[in-house]
Amino acid sequence: MNSTPPSSLVEPPAMTDTTASALRHPPIWEDRDDTVRLSSLGTMLYIVALLLAFPLYVAVVISIHLLYPGQGLVTAHIDLIDSAVTCMVVPLAVMLAGWMLYWLNGEPEGLGFCFDAPQQRFTFTQQRPARAPTAGSVPYSNILGVAPYKMTAFSAISHIVVCFDDADGKRVWLRFWVHIQDKDMAFHTAWLRESLGDKVNDVCDLDK
Repeated sequence: MNSTPPSSLVEPPAMTDTTASALRHPPIWEDRDDTVRLSSLGTMLYIVALLLAFPLYVAVVISIHLLYPGQGLVTAHIDLIDSAVTCMVVPLAVMLAGWMLYWLNGEPEGLGFCFDAPQQRFTFTQQRPARAPTAGSVPYSNILGVAPYKMTAFSAISHIVVCFDDADGKRVWLRFWVHIQDKDMAFHTAWLRESLGDKVNDVCDLDK
């Protein structure tokens, strides 16, 4: 009668189709952004105009006072430009207006994305400051690089930076924030590398 072999010699069960499919990545990786975002460009420009109105008024008063001393200005105007409050408010208003114009001219931010392996296309939505979101799509061949990052070793907040040439041939870098675990980011990264090869970097820990 044969004895039962030791447990250390028992071969593990072969991987079934069910087990393999559980580890197989879906054909797409999608991270949608369903937040309703409206354009506020008109409001921002109106605020900039209000901020610049007072400095412009002060500049006009000073110009008249220098070109036509003692003429055309009432005492209230002269007292206003000589006020200490005016000397503080004017530089602050100009700096704030300049900062807002700089912000409005900023680069777009990535909102949602979809890597579609069967179609070999990268679809995304983006938004420039104070503008309404716009959608775009480029083939995988236009993608120049994908760089995944995680903020800390224990953080579930990660982001990826995708560099590609758009339809007009312009070089674009878009950053997309994703709330997934480190192992999930590595799983998606390995799947992307199957289609994009060395264009996909390893996950970089910014905390190190």
